[in-house]
Amino acid sequence: MEQRRSSVVQFVLWAQNAIMINGTSHVRGVETITRYDASTQKFIVSTPCESALKYWIGGTANHATHIVVFSQLEINGVNQGVHAFIAQIRDADANVCPNVRIADWVHKIDLNGWFDNLRIPRQNLLNSVASVSPYGQYLTDVKDPDQLELKAMCEAAQ
Repeated sequence: MEQRRSSVVQFVLWAQNAIMINGTSHVRGVETITRYDASTQKFIVSTPCESALKYWIGGTANHATHIVVFSQLEINGVNQGVHAFIAQIRDADANVCPNVRIADWVHKIDLNGWFDNLRIPRQNLLNSVASVSPYGQYLTDVKDPDQLELKAMCEAAQ
């Protein structure tokens, strides 16, 4: 049986709709930040600076409704390393979602993405290596931070 890197529910909901993006090959250098808001049970994805822009390949910025975002996960002010999240960037009618900016910032050919405190549901964390409880507790069985980041990258690629 094939091993999945996401929960079965996530795979069924998203596997055929998500297009992975890549802003850098230096995983620890990812500057996008995702924080958890326990009062709403949502993650808040932010692009803190221009060097954290997401470079979207091909027609992703024009056509994708959902993407996989790699970002630094902060829980209660503690950085838990890079994790993968599913984020909606367009609605079913292809309109850009609130708190998502898509534009040509000229740094790389094609369109780039920026997140202005984009809120995504807690269940959109790809969670085979770590999860966050509704109350904001970070949960993982992986003890080595280096292994956690590697597994998070592999999880999204599977």
